[in-house]
Amino acid sequence: MVPILSSIIVGLHPKPSPLKSFLLSATYVLFMAATYSIAGLIAGLSGANVQIALQHPVVIGTIAGLFILFAAAMFGWLNLQMPQVVQNKINAIGNNQLGGHYLGVALMGTLSALVVGPCVAAPLAGALLFIAQTGDATTGGMALFIMGLGMGVPLLLVGTSASQWIPKTGPWMHRIKVGFGFLMLLMAVWMNDRVWPEASLTLLAIISLVMALVLALHHRWQPPLKSLLAAVIAYTLALFIGLYGIALIVGQLAGTGTLMQPIGNLGTTLTASESAVSAQKLKIVKVLPQAIEPLLVQAKLNNQPVMLEFYADWCISCKELDAFVFTDKKVQLALATFKVIKVDVTLNSPAAKQLMQTLSLVGPPALVFYSSSGQLHEETIIGVPSVDDLISVLRQVQKL
Repeated sequence: MVPILSSIIVGLHPKPSPLKSFLLSATYVLFMAATYSIAGLIAGLSGANVQIALQHPVVIGTIAGLFILFAAAMFGWLNLQMPQVVQNKINAIGNNQLGGHYLGVALMGTLSALVVGPCVAAPLAGALLFIAQTGDATTGGMALFIMGLGMGVPLLLVGTSASQWIPKTGPWMHRIKVGFGFLMLLMAVWMNDRVWPEASLTLLAIISLVMALVLALHHRWQPPLKSLLAAVIAYTLALFIGLYGIALIVGQLAGTGTLMQPIGNLGTTLTASESAVSAQKLKIVKVLPQAIEPLLVQAKLNNQPVMLEFYADWCISCKELDAFVFTDKKVQLALATFKVIKVDVTLNSPAAKQLMQTLSLVGPPALVFYSSSGQLHEETIIGVPSVDDLISVLRQVQKL
C-alpha cells in the first residue's frame, strides 16, 4: 500500500503542503480501516469473506489496469482528472479539492483493503474468529478498525513525508514522477501474478530491462545529470535492476524462477544429491478441498502425521511460505515423515468455505496438523511462520 499512497501524493500538481499530505494520508487510512472493519464484520457474522470473494481474475485485472493508467499518467501520456462537467459542479459549491482528490484517495483506500492485501495474518484471523464465536459485532468491529489504524501508521508517516520528497519544480520533478510510473507498472505485474504468474515473469523481466536501459542512458536525459554522485547511483541501479531482469529470464527458461526467487533453486539443483534426497522425502499432494478426507484416512492407516497447507493462487503470503520457509533444509527434514497436502482454495468454492469453517479458518495461508493417530492438533499456524516456529510445532505433532 505504500507505493499506492505515495504515488498518489507525488502525482499531485501543484506540490501539496505537509498538512494536505497528512489529510490525504489520513483519508486513505481511515477508509482502509473502515473497510477492514465492515468486511471483517461480514466475514465474522456470516462466514462470507468479502476480500477472498473479490480475488476474481476480472477484479484483479481491473485493478492492474488502474495501475497501468496511473503509470501512464506519471509518464505524462495522459491526464487523469474528473470530467469537466463534474469539476464545474464541484467548483460551484466550493469543494473542488474534496471532490477531486480526497474522493479518489478514499476509493483507493477501500480497494486496497479489499483487493490488494487479502491474505490472512494472525491478528486478523483472531479478530474474525472472535466475532464468529461470540457474535459480539461491536467489540469485533472496533478491534478490526483499530487494527486498520495500526496498519495505517506507517502509511501516515510515508504519505505525509511524500510531499517533502518532491523537489521544487524542475527536471527532478519529472524524473521522480517517471520513477513512480515504473513503480505503478510493477504494482500491475504484482497484481497480475495472482492470476497469471507465467506472464508476470516475462512482464517483470521486460520492465526491469527497460528501467535498467533508461538509467544507463541517463547521459541522454534532457537536461542530463550534472552530479557525479547522481551518475554513479544511476549506473548502480541500472546494473542491479538489469541483473534482476536477466535472472528472471534465465529462471523462466530453466522453469525454476519466481518473482521473489528469479532463478529459483537452479543453483542447488545443479549441485545435486542432498537437495534430491530432500525432494524425494518431501512428497506434496495438491488437492481440492473435497478430496481431503480419503487422504486423511489413508495417512491414519499408515500411522503418518499430516500437514494441510491452505493456499490460493492469488495469495502472495502463500508464495512467501513456499519460497522462504518450505525450501529451508531444516523444515524439509522435519517434514520428511509427514504427509504434506496443499489444499487449493483459490476458487473459494462451497466445499472450500465449508472446510475452512469447520477448521475455524478465515482464509489462506494456514497450516493445519494431524497426528499419526488422526488427531487434530490444537495449534493452527496462520500466515507465514518463522522456520524455528514451524519446526517446533512439527515436533509437537510428532510426539502425539
